[in-house]
Amino acid sequence: MKAIFTLIILFIFEGHCFSQESKLSISGVVLDKNSTPISDVLVTIGSLTEISITKEKGEFTFNNLEPGDYKISFTSVDHQSFSQVVSHTGFTKIHLEVILDLKSVELREVEIRVKSAATEIEESGFEVESVEAEEYKVKQMYVSDLLKTKSGINIRSSGGVGSAFTFSLNGLSGQRVRFFIDDIPIDYLGEAYRLNNLPVNLVERIDIYKGVVPVNLGADALGGAVNIVTKSTHGSFIDASYGYGSFNSHRAAFNAQYRNDSTGVTVRPKAFYNLSNNNYIMRDMKIYVDNKWQTKDVKRFNDDYNSASGMIEAGYTYVKWADELLLGAAVSQVKKDEQQDFYGNPLGEVNSEETNKTFSLRYSKSALLNNKLDVKFFTVYNQVDYRGVDTSSNRYNWLGEIMRTVNDNTAEVINQKTAFEYKQKTFMYRAFTKYDLSKKNSLEFSYVGYNISRQGENRLNKEDAEPFRSPNKLTKNVTGIAYTTDLLKSKLKTTMALKHYGFQIQTKNAKILQDDSRIIEDIEVQESYIGYLVASRYLFKPNLFVKASFEKGYRLPEPIEILGDGLSLYANPELQPESTNNFNLSTQFKPFFKKQKMKIAFNYFVRDVKNYIYRQAFVRGSRHKNIYKVLVHGFEFSINYKLNERLSISGNITRQNVLNNQKYVTGTNNENRVYRDQLPNTPKLFGNGNVNYKLIKDEKKPNVSIYYRLNFVNEFYLGYESIAQGSEKNTIPTQVIQCS
Repeated sequence: MKAIFTLIILFIFEGHCFSQESKLSISGVVLDKNSTPISDVLVTIGSLTEISITKEKGEFTFNNLEPGDYKISFTSVDHQSFSQVVSHTGFTKIHLEVILDLKSVELREVEIRVKSAATEIEESGFEVESVEAEEYKVKQMYVSDLLKTKSGINIRSSGGVGSAFTFSLNGLSGQRVRFFIDDIPIDYLGEAYRLNNLPVNLVERIDIYKGVVPVNLGADALGGAVNIVTKSTHGSFIDASYGYGSFNSHRAAFNAQYRNDSTGVTVRPKAFYNLSNNNYIMRDMKIYVDNKWQTKDVKRFNDDYNSASGMIEAGYTYVKWADELLLGAAVSQVKKDEQQDFYGNPLGEVNSEETNKTFSLRYSKSALLNNKLDVKFFTVYNQVDYRGVDTSSNRYNWLGEIMRTVNDNTAEVINQKTAFEYKQKTFMYRAFTKYDLSKKNSLEFSYVGYNISRQGENRLNKEDAEPFRSPNKLTKNVTGIAYTTDLLKSKLKTTMALKHYGFQIQTKNAKILQDDSRIIEDIEVQESYIGYLVASRYLFKPNLFVKASFEKGYRLPEPIEILGDGLSLYANPELQPESTNNFNLSTQFKPFFKKQKMKIAFNYFVRDVKNYIYRQAFVRGSRHKNIYKVLVHGFEFSINYKLNERLSISGNITRQNVLNNQKYVTGTNNENRVYRDQLPNTPKLFGNGNVNYKLIKDEKKPNVSIYYRLNFVNEFYLGYESIAQGSEKNTIPTQVIQCS
């Protein structure tokens, strides 16, 4: 509490130190219909005396404007004059593209294009796809549903609502891809903040960074990052949705904001609720009934899921001394039955429950020091209380029938009956600053730190030799500094950065001796690593560019990987961070049409991973280990076409090779039998297609749409292809999923 109080005082002092009005900057380029810059165009803004005359690049700039609405006029000797009102929408920097016709040609239409935040991000040197969520909000989708329609992303769920899922981006999955909400990491905020719990209604856009991750996110990501940007506006609003579906599935979301325009006082309540029985039919299951194996259609059971979350932020937005100063609090609860996937014996009574409490403080201010300095700070405290119960002596089949009852202490999942509880406390803090050295050069600095502790025990175990009965602690941080420059008349934009990764653990490892007794070892490890990146974009035309990016990156092991769970997953303090060399080469083209819009994108990617972390199973448990190298390479292609304001069509395809790149068996000179084989359970080819049609064109009326979505995954193997023969290959058949 002292730390939080000190931060509040510092933020208030910061506000008084920088109590200047947030200024507005409007810049842009004037082009003809062939996308050629027009020079000597007189640009005036409102009633101000300030003017700008475009040079050979067609550019103009107005700085230090008061927030408001401005009428901008364009006058040229050879081209038609034009005026347009530009509204200040909360962004301090607005960039325009103005298309003028020659005077000798009959004036039919004059265009002015305001670059959205999504477009600005995509035109950076990083390989990033920025998705605006507005058109998806009427479809009752989760964030995971939206993401699985994008190129390079494959999301595979083990069941229905709330089930475990695997998120893969360009061939790398799990914790190798980091997730953020408004730049805040959500990896340690508990079950309620998973992608398949967050409704799209809360989202303004989603930025998908592939491979190379910018300094401002401060992530130890190996395969990329996903930043979910929530709705931000000056005005007050209410956004609510409710959906009902099969298997007693309910989805509800509420997102609102109240803002007093005169004082800047802002309140933002949010809530969402998810419920499903997940009792869907599983076809052609092999089950043991009446003393023989049979193939039957069975209804899934013991798979109920219930999650609810409520959060509120209150403070000030868009005032003289801050863009945001918000205190937040959130409470969520998740209750779910635990069921196996389609393989193995079903579970009949295993369940878990999690309660999550989060408190946050964030502050941001842009356009300080004559529009040159942006600052952002946040701190988050999170506590997760978890309880997992596996105490049943009953054994079930897939018909939900009790097959037998055992009389020993074994449970359904592991050898020992458990009512395991743990409390995990996480304190995160981040500082980010950006300073414009000049119009073409800027510096960025980011620091993100984590302090994580976990303490728990099996309530049914009377032994003192449990590693989690005293706290296990992990501290890690990522520090980055980046330099961005524009060269060759802004055609070449390059970012160079250095990153420092550090972590320290204090853990207690349970060691089982030959007589089956346990001892507890105290272990402490401290490590640090240096990474770097380069990302460049070359602009051939305003609508055509090529990008290349490279990063030497690291992923620090997670608490569960290092500390284990205190029961069947053992600690491994010697676990090394994963490292990778990531490379992207991509191009994007946006043809100019009068009313139609099109975007074509292609990306070739390589991920060369060392110290790949996997989970090794033993007879009496498992442990995470570093074993082999992995090489990923492939390409992705996407096209988006908007015929008019009503009809839009999009599609993408991804081809990826995710190869075991370990030539020799670890610790020997023996050749690895699966060297250069595709990793097990990893698809090579997949794609998506989407069609959306608005029945009502008027934006002032309710948005009623019909849509069709198709997801395709080509067949792949559950194990290594080269060491399995015939039916042992366990082929996962081609999957085609349609949704409308």
